[in-house]
Amino acid sequence: MVNPPTALNILKQLTNYVTLALGKDEWVVKEIRLGLNCVSGPDTTSMARLLGQDAYLVSYGAMWKQPLSLPTLLFIFENLTSVGFWQSRWYKTHMQDDKEKLMQTFVDLVAQGKHWSTRFSPSQHKIQIR
Repeated sequence: MVNPPTALNILKQLTNYVTLALGKDEWVVKEIRLGLNCVSGPDTTSMARLLGQDAYLVSYGAMWKQPLSLPTLLFIFENLTSVGFWQSRWYKTHMQDDKEKLMQTFVDLVAQGKHWSTRFSPSQHKIQIR
């Protein structure tokens, strides 16, 4: 099992390395249209600058407990849309079928190698939503 703070530190170091040493143009083939923020703070601000035109930044956590500050230029010139997502509320307002579709989509992404987890194997788990 990966310790979340350790994983976050590795991600932070990698993000900072890529951003500072390589630059966006060296590793981004297409414009990034979706940023997922579970951390907030200055690293997410740096990540938001890597997003392309008409992108979305979805915040679903604030593990560092620091405010998220986004430059106005991203909203004006890049047309950034920043929204929040609270999973508990989503579960309360959606039907069982929607919940099952959401989980199946996630499982499919993992199975296709488009999303990874250190402890999850779709072939070993049956998803059950209560």
